[in-house]
Amino acid sequence: MELYYAEPGNIASEETEFDAFESQHILRARRKHRGDLIHFTDGIGRLYSGTIIREKPVVAVKHKLVRSSERHPAIAALAIGFIKPQRLDFLIEKATELGVNRFMLINSRFANYSSTNTDRWIKICRQAIKQSLRLFLPEIKVFDHFENFLLEHGTVDEKYIAEQSAPAGPAEVMAGISGMRNHSLLFAVGPEGGFASEEIDQARDNGFTPVNLGDFRLRTETAALVAAMIINLRS
Repeated sequence: MELYYAEPGNIASEETEFDAFESQHILRARRKHRGDLIHFTDGIGRLYSGTIIREKPVVAVKHKLVRSSERHPAIAALAIGFIKPQRLDFLIEKATELGVNRFMLINSRFANYSSTNTDRWIKICRQAIKQSLRLFLPEIKVFDHFENFLLEHGTVDEKYIAEQSAPAGPAEVMAGISGMRNHSLLFAVGPEGGFASEEIDQARDNGFTPVNLGDFRLRTETAALVAAMIINLRS
């Protein structure tokens, strides 16, 4: 099945219009035409099927609801110290495919880049949920300081922060969260160079457990994908 995305506000009772970005993908990349049947999601748990009734100025379909799913109550969150844009884009795409449903981007001490352009990452998430046939669009929030992240990370049952020298590793984390599918889980991974020692201490004081993500030093996006895989296996 090919899956497309429509903004919830563009879905009326029987007819849906896609935005220009999605219309181009439907017509040019997938070569769909009037009369073709397509499937799409609104990113909040609903799957629709619809027949294309117009191609211009944007694609419109006459649709029906196929099924509606409730968002899983447990948060599957990944917090990341900012890294260079191209690598961050890759990370967000792959982590979304692996089931991360909340991203927290942090301008931590050693971050060498920061941005508040969440529209860019939402578009990446849109493409990733279509690729992986997921029906929920992840949430994305940017924090201008590590301290603000600690204040606003919300109620999470299990919180981990990556630290290369920590004694506990992936096996211990997996054992610790076994059978906790309904527990919220948050992994924080630092930028290149990791989190500063004072940031690790602050996180520990706020209930985070330091863990290493393997015997070898990993780049941020690699470490974050290890964390995302742990989240995926838990859920």
